[in-house]
Amino acid sequence: MRTDMQETRKPENQEVEKIENRRTVIPAVDIYENARELWMEVDLPGVREQDVEVNFEKQAIRIAGKVGQPPEGWRRTLREYAPTDYERSFKLPSGLDVAKFHAEFENGVLTLHLPKSAEHQPTKVAINAKK
Repeated sequence: MRTDMQETRKPENQEVEKIENRRTVIPAVDIYENARELWMEVDLPGVREQDVEVNFEKQAIRIAGKVGQPPEGWRRTLREYAPTDYERSFKLPSGLDVAKFHAEFENGVLTLHLPKSAEHQPTKVAINAKK
């Protein structure tokens, strides 16, 4: 088993930790809707929970994430993926209850729950029969 990994490129490229040509990628998103809420799943592979940011302003939601550095005490010896930032924005429909927005993050997937306000949810109308 080979334990001494080496980069076979030019010597000036061996300092891989100094490469910081970050790129921004549009993450894949699935959006679902039912009578009560919008539900979004955002793929952010390689992003830690503390590096995710969700902002809502002027009927728009902005989702951003940054792939961080290796854990302390570790040194990257080979980099084939460029440092990546994720960013995506959506204009949202009116009628959402912003105070009840909440998010979950697990295994690189951000799930956003955007409930609709009560006045924008379907209501059953009672019918009174005349006698």
